[in-house]
Formats: sequence, structure tokens, C-alpha cells
Amino acid sequence: MYSSGNDSVCAAHLTAQHSEFSSAVLVDTGIAIAEAHEHAKKTCATMGWKLLVYKSPFVYEDLVLRYGFPGAAQHGAMYSQLKERAIRELIQDHKTHLHDRILLVTGVRKAESVRRMSTVTSPIVQKGVTVWVAPMWEWSDSERDQYIADHGLPRNPVKDKIHVSGDCLCGAFAEEGEMELLNIFYPNEYKRIKALQDKAMKQFPWGWDENPPAWWNQYQAGQQFLDTDFMPLCWACKR
Repeated sequence: MYSSGNDSVCAAHLTAQHSEFSSAVLVDTGIAIAEAHEHAKKTCATMGWKLLVYKSPFVYEDLVLRYGFPGAAQHGAMYSQLKERAIRELIQDHKTHLHDRILLVTGVRKAESVRRMSTVTSPIVQKGVTVWVAPMWEWSDSERDQYIADHGLPRNPVKDKIHVSGDCLCGAFAEEGEMELLNIFYPNEYKRIKALQDKAMKQFPWGWDENPPAWWNQYQAGQQFLDTDFMPLCWACKR
């Protein structure tokens, strides 16, 4: 699984050395920074990796206008709709026999965040036919950076500018000041989110980088998405 991030490029490089490696997979959430996807495609072409792109049938704008921006509490909802649906399609395309197991490799590292440790608790997790493997589970930031340097791997240019990899701007873990950075470095993406925010806030009293107020959650009880505990492709957006 290659999101364009610095962790995932290491994981992809490690996996590509195995004889059973078939392709890198990019999940298009529909709300990515264009440069992040361009970087992923260029990297795969340079490294000689076949790249498969899967996209959820759900549209980010439609979800926001129906439910409001997710905030941290509903990150699982966005994950389910924008990433998990795409993974289901990937599995359907590659599972051919009853007892097949599809192995997906990610750059998940337990050292990255407290949230990571609560959503992914092991370097190998089987969920149905899918086996998720995190070969960098024990790596530190310095070990990752050293691996990138040793192998001459391309670093994500978006991360250097706005401190996130840019493959998903759903806003669930957006921090104060992130909108301003988008406006400076990625004005097209900023304009898209700002326009959506102007529309959404006519119905929902919080913005892209905010959480729904407590009173709203109580008022809307029973109308929210179901959450999910296992999110191997998301972890606070800081990879």
C-alpha cells in the first residue's frame, strides 16, 4: 500500500524485493493534494513498480454536506467510506479461490502516535481474507529516514511543506493553522475545502479543522456513521 508518504515508500521498497510482490496500491480518497498523487505515480515509474489506483464510490463533498466535517470522533466513518470500500474492491479483484489470502503491506509504525497504537496493535493482523503486514512496526523516525537515505528513495514533497503526506485531506485530524498552510502552498485545494466549508457550515456549526460541539453530538445521537477499530491505512495523518 503506497500512499505517497515517507513511511509507505519504505514499506513498498521493502516489499518490492520479495519475489511475490505484484504492485503498489494507491487508495484515492477523492480529497488528496494533487502533488501527492503525482509524486506517487512518478515514484512508482522511477522504481519500476506497477501502480494500481482504487477509489471509493463515495464522494467526500457529498458525505460532508450530509453529515458535516468528521472531526476526530468520526474519523472511522471517513475511513470506512473513503478507504475501506476501495480496499474491498481491491480484494474482490484479486481473490480467485475460496482459501486465498491477500497480503497487504503498510508503513504503519507503532512509534508514530498514541492513536496508531490504539487502532493497529500488531505488525500482522488478519481480517477475513486480508492479511495486513507492517514490516516497519518497530522502526523509529531516524531508522526510517536512514533507510530512505541509504536507498535513495524519494521523499514526499508535501510533507516537507505542510507536515502531512497529502493523500487525504478529510480534516478528521486537521490542526490549527493547517488551512493557512494549504492556502500558502496549495491554493487550489484550499479553495476547494473553503468552498465546501462555506456550504457545510450553513447546516453544521463547525469547520474543516474543528470537531462537532458536544451539544450537536447529543442532538444528533443515532444519526452518525458506525466507527471502526482497525484502520491500517490511517493514523492521525502524520506519516
